[in-house]
Amino acid sequence: MDVMVDAKPSLAQSRKMGVFKIKYTTNNLVTGDNGRWGWQRPKSWNTVSKALFRTGVVPKTGVRAAWTNDFLDTKYEYIESYEGHVESGR
Repeated sequence: MDVMVDAKPSLAQSRKMGVFKIKYTTNNLVTGDNGRWGWQRPKSWNTVSKALFRTGVVPKTGVRAAWTNDFLDTKYEYIESYEGHVESGR
C-alpha cells in the first residue's frame, strides 16, 4: 500500500481501506477457489480494474484485451504447488 501512496499521495487518506482490499485480494484472488495460484476469473479482473481506473492508479484500458490466464504455466512445479504454501487467514 505504501508504494501506491507514494505513487498517488491522495490515497493516504484511504490507506486503511487500501490495506483491507489488499488482504481481501490475498484471501480471494491469489488463492482462488480453483486452487491455482495467479488464476483469476474475468469478473475478478473487471472488478479490480474498475477500482484502479476509478482511483486513477492506472489509466483506463480495455480489460478484455489485457485479461488472460494463458501465460500461467500450471504444470510448472512452483506455480502448481504455490497455493499450498500461501497463508491467507482463511
